[in-house]
Amino acid sequence: SPRKVGSGSSTNRPMSKQEKQRTANGSIDSSLQVSGSDETTKATEKVQVLEARRGNKVVTIVRGMSSPMDERKGLLKELKKKLGGGGTLVDGVIELQGAHAEKVLTLLKDRGYDS
Repeated sequence: SPRKVGSGSSTNRPMSKQEKQRTANGSIDSSLQVSGSDETTKATEKVQVLEARRGNKVVTIVRGMSSPMDERKGLLKELKKKLGGGGTLVDGVIELQGAHAEKVLTLLKDRGYDS
């Protein structure tokens, strides 16, 4: 059963540009987790990979995953190592420094994710 983990801010303030990018204007909640992840879950979940701007920098955003946070942390570590860049996990959304969408898509497909 999915459960929500994350900041859970319940204030009525407008979403920042970064929050909108991470959540697709509130339509995607990447803080949900499924207990235990298997190949069927990976193949059926629609993971989105996009490039966004932070000032004059480009970041690659991976959102829509429902795997446990520990798996996402492992994936982030692998992506950072293979891409040779920095990155972070914010509210269940992986953000990588640089324009790496094509490479990330290839790596995710190799790991069994559908995007």
